Amino acid sequence: MHTCTKHMNARAAWRCSKCDSTLCPACAVTANIQRTEIIRCLSCGGVAQQIMTQKVIVPYWGMFGVFLQAIFSLTGLLQILALAAMVFLSSLIPIVGWVISLGIYAGYYFLVITRYSFGEEKLPIPADFSDVFDDIFAPFFRFIIGTLLVWVPALLYINAHVGFGLMFSSPAAAFSDPILILIILVSIAYFPGVMITAAVTQSTLAMLNPMIILGIILRIPGHYFLTVIVWGMMTVANAFLRNLVGPILYEHHVFLLTGILNEAVGLLIPMLTAMVLGRLVYQNGETLGYHTPKDLTVPEFPGATPQATAPQGGWEQPKAIQAPIEPIELEEDSSSAVLRPAPGGGFVAAGGPPAATKPKAQPQPAPAAPTAASPTNLLENALQTSDNQAALQAFKKLTESGQVPDLEPQLELRLANLLERSGQSLAAAHACRRAAEKDMQGPMASRAIFTSARLLVEKLGQKQQGAAMYKYLVENFPGDPLSERAREMLRRLKGSGV
Repeated sequence: MHTCTKHMNARAAWRCSKCDSTLCPACAVTANIQRTEIIRCLSCGGVAQQIMTQKVIVPYWGMFGVFLQAIFSLTGLLQILALAAMVFLSSLIPIVGWVISLGIYAGYYFLVITRYSFGEEKLPIPADFSDVFDDIFAPFFRFIIGTLLVWVPALLYINAHVGFGLMFSSPAAAFSDPILILIILVSIAYFPGVMITAAVTQSTLAMLNPMIILGIILRIPGHYFLTVIVWGMMTVANAFLRNLVGPILYEHHVFLLTGILNEAVGLLIPMLTAMVLGRLVYQNGETLGYHTPKDLTVPEFPGATPQATAPQGGWEQPKAIQAPIEPIELEEDSSSAVLRPAPGGGFVAAGGPPAATKPKAQPQPAPAAPTAASPTNLLENALQTSDNQAALQAFKKLTESGQVPDLEPQLELRLANLLERSGQSLAAAHACRRAAEKDMQGPMASRAIFTSARLLVEKLGQKQQGAAMYKYLVENFPGDPLSERAREMLRRLKGSGV
């Protein structure tokens, strides 16, 4: 534990980047620079950073008490019951009910794995299922694919070498085949890795890539195979529990309530297995490449707040960071021109036609002073009044005349959203770039960079450039809430091979 340089008996929470002193709350001052709250050293005015220490991560075998408390707390039980009600009631829908029911179950199962892979210790709130494909059908599809990967190899071998006739007439003889037993054991051992990959990457292609699954297994073989055994035991326990409780519940049948309670009982152990799989990723995050060293550190003195006040007259305000910015020409909406972070900040163009064929940039005429009826003012007014059609028309006139919009960052982001919805993804990415460059220290910068990265990945198919943008956001805005989302997107991209 660090102690304060000036007050030797006081616990230090920060270290000054200028004089290298360790600071207790009495030696630290809260200041606002460029609308960002920072901690400064009372003595020299230097910017202070939190003193961080290595996070102590308890492995999942030491967390079962916490897991059970999360499930059997009032909040946990209410969430289990709510999920059970959705699963059971959706199963009553004719024809597609079982798809919806399994999709809801699989979506929550994957959600628990994902949240626990970040160190969560409580059951997450179920999704609102407003996006039917992402919240229901995509998890259903990934869960079915994962299940097929377990049973299809064994079924193919039975069909080719054992025969389903022997399988049904004499199961003992069929299962005496050592190769069949080996295939089943390998498939069962493979399944937890498939579920982890399905949850963390949210990618079916990643699930089907055996190198990703084998990469997980070979990096943490001891922990992984222990988890396979634990998972297998809990799966058997779940079957036993359902067979024990189900008949008792249906002996005292109550309309709807019995079915919901039976589903709730069937969710208890699977949610526990999801917690185990997620925690396995969390406790081995650095080995698996899922966490950076920064993710595995915590403040040494959490909750500390500066108590000192700035000296009279204050300190000299530091100059705002000037991000070197290279201009980007607006081009036709295609994936050939994308954005990437410049080495020292700002953004430059990446991709595009080869240098030999790329036309030279023509000098742009100086923009005319805006008038009430100018495209610039028309665009600004349309965005402020949410007149989307007028905004698109004004933007078109503006770009056709060779001009570039000159808007406040908030309006640039509003324009980007409108352009994205109208299919002009590249123009939307440019609008995000302009929003960030106008005020790199402003509140809109991180959102603009995140949106630009998302457009590059999802709309323009430029995953590498999008990953670079996400990385830029993580490195330059570490405390921003969007930085955590950017880390998650980087992990997904890494899981898909980017």
